[in-house]
Amino acid sequence: MSSRREPSSGGQAPGETTTPVAPATAPALLAGRGVGRTERFDLGAVRLRGGRVLPSVTVEAGIWGTLAADGGNAVLVCHSFTADAFAAGTDPAARPDHRPWRIGRTGWWDALIGPGRAIDTDRWCVVCCAVLGGSGGTTGPGDPDPATGRPWGWGFPAVTVEDLVGSQRRVQERLGIPRWRLVVGGSLGGLQALTWAATAPGSVGRALVVAATHRPTEPGIRHFAAGRALIAGDPSDGGAGLLRALAHARRWSGGGAPDAGGWEGDWPRERFHPASYVRLAEAIERFDLARDLGGGSLDGAAARIRAPLDLVAYRGDRLFTPVDARALAAAVRRTGGAATVTVMDGPDGHDTFLTQPSTLADALRRALPE
Repeated sequence: MSSRREPSSGGQAPGETTTPVAPATAPALLAGRGVGRTERFDLGAVRLRGGRVLPSVTVEAGIWGTLAADGGNAVLVCHSFTADAFAAGTDPAARPDHRPWRIGRTGWWDALIGPGRAIDTDRWCVVCCAVLGGSGGTTGPGDPDPATGRPWGWGFPAVTVEDLVGSQRRVQERLGIPRWRLVVGGSLGGLQALTWAATAPGSVGRALVVAATHRPTEPGIRHFAAGRALIAGDPSDGGAGLLRALAHARRWSGGGAPDAGGWEGDWPRERFHPASYVRLAEAIERFDLARDLGGGSLDGAAARIRAPLDLVAYRGDRLFTPVDARALAAAVRRTGGAATVTVMDGPDGHDTFLTQPSTLADALRRALPE
């Protein structure tokens, strides 16, 4: 069942002039369809919601397409739990001693991003930032603590979804983008898109939230807690426990593949540090839009969302259910906003947005009209 769709925002203006984004560092190319580049942004010190200060934060971002002179054609794609900024194309810099898991593979949404694709990089400039606290090139547990010179490891502080979005807002400022035409993501990426819409309404033209809602289900919270327990109980400092946690996630979520392909033997610590699993799992478990932004009221939080909101939910998703997606959309509409819900069959449960990304092509084209 789908709700009535509200009119969407317009596309790029005819004849709009374009200019390349000035790189923060020498970019590495992501070859193939919709050739992109990787850039790194040094943000300096970042204060987290919990009060801790990270003295030095670097964000790695993939960028595809050309940014318009007024920054008006920018699309932010937010990645999910174990993914990174490698959303499309191939990585010619991948080699046996540098991100070997990317060799011979395309980005996790390559089917959706590129010339003529649902997010057409001939029209849109696409940005995807690796999340803070992960292992995708943005500062996280595998990176050095400036105070000791040794990796943060388990000493890396807790992060919230608002912290992830906060680092992306700094990148937005660096790129000179006044407003994202669309912010889109699935699962943890969907929580980021929703947080963008609720905390930075003036910076979001439209939000497309996939396989995510205002809170995870209680079974979903227990699922992540079980994964954290597997890692905590591993005497090898979490490595084997991480593989068991990922396998548990695969079984629980409906049998889908992990965010970037591969399982046993393909998850070295530098690809996804066990502490990254724990910190990002905690961020998902604790996500509660009503509590954090609405004083305990879903309507209070929904009233903060002024951009049109499109939610895509999958039948069989036990982490973020269609029932909760409808409840969130109803709250947005009750408080004067525009929201739609599309419920799809999800043969791989929660992971369907990764294993069958083409299911989202129509929703993306509606959100980014000609």
